[in-house]
Amino acid sequence: MLLANISHAIRPPITSIKGYVEGIRDGVADTPEKRDHYLRTIYMKAEAIEQMAENLSIYSKLELGRVHYNRERTDIFAQTASAAEEFSLDLQTAGIELIVDMPSNAEYVMADTEKLRRVFANIIINAIKYKKPTGSRLVISGESTENGAVITFSDNGIGVSEKELSHIFDGFYRGDPSRNSKIEGNGLGLSISRRIIEDHGGKIWARSVVGRGMDIIILLPIQRQRGED
Repeated sequence: MLLANISHAIRPPITSIKGYVEGIRDGVADTPEKRDHYLRTIYMKAEAIEQMAENLSIYSKLELGRVHYNRERTDIFAQTASAAEEFSLDLQTAGIELIVDMPSNAEYVMADTEKLRRVFANIIINAIKYKKPTGSRLVISGESTENGAVITFSDNGIGVSEKELSHIFDGFYRGDPSRNSKIEGNGLGLSISRRIIEDHGGKIWARSVVGRGMDIIILLPIQRQRGED
Protein backbone atom coordinates (compact mmCIF):
# COMPACT_ATOMS: atom_id res chain seq x y z
CA MET A 1 0.00 0.00 0.00
CA LEU A 2 2.82 2.38 0.89
CA LEU A 3 4.64 1.85 -2.41
CA ALA A 4 1.44 2.06 -4.46
CA ASN A 5 0.43 5.33 -2.84
CA ILE A 6 3.90 6.85 -3.22
CA SER A 7 3.75 6.09 -6.94
CA HIS A 8 0.22 7.48 -7.27
CA ALA A 9 0.87 10.65 -5.27
CA ILE A 10 4.23 11.67 -6.66
CA ARG A 11 3.49 11.21 -10.38
CA PRO A 12 1.28 14.31 -10.98
CA PRO A 13 3.66 16.96 -9.54
CA ILE A 14 6.67 15.38 -11.29
CA THR A 15 4.79 15.38 -14.60
CA SER A 16 3.89 19.03 -14.02
CA ILE A 17 7.48 19.99 -13.21
CA LYS A 18 8.75 18.27 -16.37
CA GLY A 19 6.12 20.06 -18.48
CA TYR A 20 7.02 23.51 -17.15
CA VAL A 21 10.77 22.86 -17.52
CA GLU A 22 10.20 21.82 -21.13
CA GLY A 23 8.18 25.00 -21.64
CA ILE A 24 11.11 27.09 -20.44
CA ARG A 25 13.64 25.07 -22.45
CA ASP A 26 11.57 25.23 -25.66
CA GLY A 27 10.99 28.96 -25.37
CA VAL A 28 7.26 28.79 -24.63
CA ALA A 29 7.87 31.02 -21.61
CA ASP A 30 9.06 33.85 -23.82
CA THR A 31 8.45 36.77 -21.46
CA PRO A 32 9.83 37.53 -17.99
CA GLU A 33 6.29 37.28 -16.60
CA LYS A 34 5.74 33.80 -18.08
CA ARG A 35 9.13 32.58 -16.92
CA ASP A 36 8.41 33.87 -13.42
CA HIS A 37 5.05 32.09 -13.43
CA TYR A 38 6.62 28.84 -14.65
CA LEU A 39 9.39 28.99 -12.03
CA ARG A 40 6.95 29.74 -9.21
CA THR A 41 4.80 26.79 -10.29
CA ILE A 42 7.83 24.48 -10.42
CA TYR A 43 8.81 25.60 -6.93
CA MET A 44 5.28 24.98 -5.59
CA LYS A 45 5.23 21.47 -7.10
CA ALA A 46 8.63 20.72 -5.58
CA GLU A 47 7.31 21.90 -2.20
CA ALA A 48 4.33 19.56 -2.60
CA ILE A 49 6.68 16.61 -3.18
CA GLU A 50 8.74 17.64 -0.16
CA GLN A 51 5.59 17.74 1.99
CA MET A 52 4.61 14.27 0.78
CA ALA A 53 8.07 12.92 1.63
CA GLU A 54 7.96 14.45 5.10
CA ASN A 55 4.50 13.00 5.75
CA LEU A 56 5.60 9.54 4.57
CA SER A 57 8.66 9.72 6.84
CA ILE A 58 6.76 10.71 9.98
CA TYR A 59 3.91 8.28 9.19
CA SER A 60 6.31 5.34 9.04
CA LYS A 61 7.98 6.45 12.29
CA LEU A 62 4.60 6.75 14.01
CA GLU A 63 3.63 3.28 12.81
CA LEU A 64 6.89 1.88 14.17
CA GLY A 65 6.62 3.81 17.44
CA ARG A 66 9.87 5.66 16.79
CA VAL A 67 8.66 9.23 17.23
CA HIS A 68 10.14 11.00 20.24
CA TYR A 69 8.14 13.80 21.86
CA ASN A 70 9.90 16.74 23.49
CA ARG A 71 7.08 17.95 25.71
CA GLU A 72 7.09 21.35 27.37
CA ARG A 73 4.52 23.51 29.08
CA THR A 74 3.11 25.81 26.42
CA ASP A 75 0.20 28.21 25.98
CA ILE A 76 -1.91 26.35 23.41
CA PHE A 77 -3.85 29.42 22.31
CA ALA A 78 -0.69 31.46 21.68
CA GLN A 79 0.86 28.47 19.92
CA THR A 80 -2.13 28.12 17.60
CA ALA A 81 -2.19 31.84 16.78
CA SER A 82 1.53 31.71 15.97
CA ALA A 83 1.04 28.75 13.63
CA ALA A 84 -1.83 30.55 11.88
CA GLU A 85 0.38 33.61 11.36
CA GLU A 86 3.04 31.43 9.69
CA PHE A 87 0.49 30.38 7.07
CA SER A 88 -1.17 33.78 6.62
CA LEU A 89 0.73 34.52 3.39
CA ASP A 90 -0.02 31.07 1.94
CA LEU A 91 -3.70 31.54 2.71
CA GLN A 92 -3.71 35.04 1.25
CA THR A 93 -2.02 33.78 -1.93
CA ALA A 94 -4.68 31.06 -2.17
CA GLY A 95 -7.42 33.69 -1.85
CA ILE A 96 -8.56 32.50 1.58
CA GLU A 97 -9.59 34.98 4.26
CA LEU A 98 -8.02 34.05 7.60
CA ILE A 99 -9.83 34.83 10.86
CA VAL A 100 -8.10 33.97 14.15
CA ASP A 101 -10.26 34.15 17.28
CA MET A 102 -8.29 33.09 20.35
CA PRO A 103 -9.31 33.73 23.99
CA SER A 104 -7.41 36.43 25.86
CA ASN A 105 -6.58 34.01 28.68
CA ALA A 106 -3.75 31.48 28.52
CA GLU A 107 -4.30 27.74 28.76
CA TYR A 108 -1.26 25.52 29.21
CA VAL A 109 -0.72 22.01 27.87
CA MET A 110 2.25 19.65 27.98
CA ALA A 111 3.09 19.32 24.30
CA ASP A 112 5.76 18.94 21.67
CA THR A 113 5.33 22.29 19.93
CA GLU A 114 7.02 21.11 16.73
CA LYS A 115 4.64 18.15 16.42
CA LEU A 116 1.62 20.37 17.14
CA ARG A 117 2.73 22.76 14.40
CA ARG A 118 2.77 19.81 12.01
CA VAL A 119 -0.82 19.00 13.01
CA PHE A 120 -1.91 22.62 12.44
CA ALA A 121 0.01 22.75 9.13
CA ASN A 122 -1.68 19.58 7.85
CA ILE A 123 -5.13 20.96 8.66
CA ILE A 124 -4.43 24.36 7.09
CA ILE A 125 -2.92 22.78 3.96
CA ASN A 126 -6.09 20.68 3.58
CA ALA A 127 -8.21 23.84 3.84
CA ILE A 128 -6.17 25.32 0.99
CA LYS A 129 -6.44 22.17 -1.14
CA TYR A 130 -10.20 21.83 -0.75
CA LYS A 131 -11.20 25.49 -0.94
CA LYS A 132 -13.94 26.93 -3.11
CA PRO A 133 -12.93 28.94 -6.19
CA THR A 134 -14.13 32.21 -4.62
CA GLY A 135 -15.12 33.59 -1.25
CA SER A 136 -13.00 31.12 0.72
CA ARG A 137 -12.56 31.55 4.47
CA LEU A 138 -10.79 29.78 7.33
CA VAL A 139 -11.69 30.55 10.94
CA ILE A 140 -9.33 29.29 13.65
CA SER A 141 -10.80 29.64 17.13
CA GLY A 142 -10.05 28.53 20.68
CA GLU A 143 -12.14 27.82 23.75
CA SER A 144 -11.53 26.80 27.36
CA THR A 145 -13.85 24.02 28.56
CA GLU A 146 -14.06 21.81 31.62
CA ASN A 147 -12.72 18.95 29.48
CA GLY A 148 -9.71 20.84 28.14
CA ALA A 149 -8.64 23.36 25.51
CA VAL A 150 -10.60 23.17 22.26
CA ILE A 151 -9.11 24.40 18.96
CA THR A 152 -11.43 24.52 15.93
CA PHE A 153 -10.48 24.98 12.28
CA SER A 154 -13.61 25.91 10.26
CA ASP A 155 -13.49 26.38 6.50
CA ASN A 156 -16.22 26.94 3.95
CA GLY A 157 -14.67 24.70 1.30
CA ILE A 158 -16.12 21.85 -0.72
CA GLY A 159 -16.60 19.59 2.32
CA VAL A 160 -17.08 15.82 2.28
CA SER A 161 -20.01 13.41 2.45
CA GLU A 162 -21.06 11.61 5.62
CA LYS A 163 -19.61 8.38 4.19
CA GLU A 164 -16.23 10.00 3.51
CA LEU A 165 -16.21 11.71 6.90
CA SER A 166 -15.81 8.41 8.71
CA HIS A 167 -12.58 7.68 6.79
CA ILE A 168 -10.74 11.00 6.54
CA PHE A 169 -8.43 10.13 9.45
CA ASP A 170 -7.45 6.79 7.87
CA GLY A 171 -3.99 6.54 6.34
CA PHE A 172 -3.82 7.11 2.56
CA TYR A 173 -7.52 8.02 2.33
CA ARG A 174 -8.21 10.75 -0.25
CA GLY A 175 -11.99 10.59 -0.68
CA ASP A 176 -14.02 10.66 -3.89
CA PRO A 177 -11.59 10.45 -6.88
CA SER A 178 -14.01 12.41 -9.08
CA ARG A 179 -13.63 15.43 -6.78
CA ASN A 180 -9.94 14.95 -5.92
CA SER A 181 -8.38 14.14 -9.29
CA LYS A 182 -6.49 17.46 -9.44
CA ILE A 183 -5.58 17.59 -5.75
CA GLU A 184 -2.06 16.45 -4.91
CA GLY A 185 -1.14 14.55 -1.77
CA ASN A 186 -0.93 11.09 -0.26
CA GLY A 187 -3.84 11.29 2.18
CA LEU A 188 -1.63 11.06 5.27
CA GLY A 189 -2.02 14.55 6.78
CA LEU A 190 -5.08 13.92 8.95
CA SER A 191 -3.98 10.39 9.86
CA ILE A 192 -0.69 11.78 11.17
CA SER A 193 -2.54 14.57 12.96
CA ARG A 194 -4.83 12.11 14.74
CA ARG A 195 -1.92 9.99 15.93
CA ILE A 196 0.00 13.01 17.26
CA ILE A 197 -3.03 14.43 19.08
CA GLU A 198 -3.87 11.04 20.61
CA ASP A 199 -0.24 10.66 21.72
CA HIS A 200 -0.75 13.96 23.57
CA GLY A 201 -3.76 12.50 25.39
CA GLY A 202 -6.19 14.49 23.25
CA LYS A 203 -8.90 13.87 20.68
CA ILE A 204 -9.51 15.09 17.13
CA TRP A 205 -12.68 14.80 15.07
CA ALA A 206 -14.47 16.43 12.15
CA ARG A 207 -17.84 17.75 11.02
CA SER A 208 -18.70 18.47 7.42
CA VAL A 209 -21.48 19.18 4.95
CA VAL A 210 -20.86 18.77 1.22
CA GLY A 211 -20.54 22.18 -0.41
CA ARG A 212 -20.53 24.04 2.92
CA GLY A 213 -17.14 23.24 4.39
CA MET A 214 -15.52 21.30 7.20
CA ASP A 215 -14.71 21.75 10.88
CA ILE A 216 -11.69 20.01 12.39
CA ILE A 217 -11.87 20.08 16.21
CA ILE A 218 -8.99 19.31 18.57
CA LEU A 219 -9.34 18.74 22.32
CA LEU A 220 -6.19 18.77 24.48
CA PRO A 221 -5.92 18.22 28.24
CA ILE A 222 -5.10 21.41 30.16
CA GLN A 223 -2.38 21.57 32.79
CA ARG A 224 -4.28 23.53 35.43
CA GLN A 225 -1.25 23.76 37.71
CA ARG A 226 2.39 23.09 37.00
CA GLY A 227 2.93 19.33 37.13
CA GLU A 228 -0.78 18.47 37.32
CA ASP A 229 -3.26 17.84 34.47
